[in-house]
Amino acid sequence: MVERAGTVKRARTSRAAGGDPELDLRELLAGLTAVRDGDFGTRLPEDGDGLLQEIATVFNGMVDQLSLFTSEVTRVAREVGTEGQLGGQAEVPAVSGTWKDLTDSVNAMA
Repeated sequence: MVERAGTVKRARTSRAAGGDPELDLRELLAGLTAVRDGDFGTRLPEDGDGLLQEIATVFNGMVDQLSLFTSEVTRVAREVGTEGQLGGQAEVPAVSGTWKDLTDSVNAMA
């Protein structure tokens, strides 16, 4: 039921018939496990309703933020470390909290 970038991979669920809370939790667990293992192409379907839809929306937004941050840090590291271009800056819009601190640290280092 977890979607991966480039493919739409979804298992059948019983949401239409009242849903199966354990199946929904297993889907969330599969998504969390994929992200923990570095798969930022993982998405949860946002076609549910109520709390499940909110969780999927937040999860997908978090994965997008992680993916963007990772791409920017990788880009800056390549520019500075491999290409020798000093002053490269990571650009991660609307970042806050620890993500802002990490972005600022990467930029200070570059």
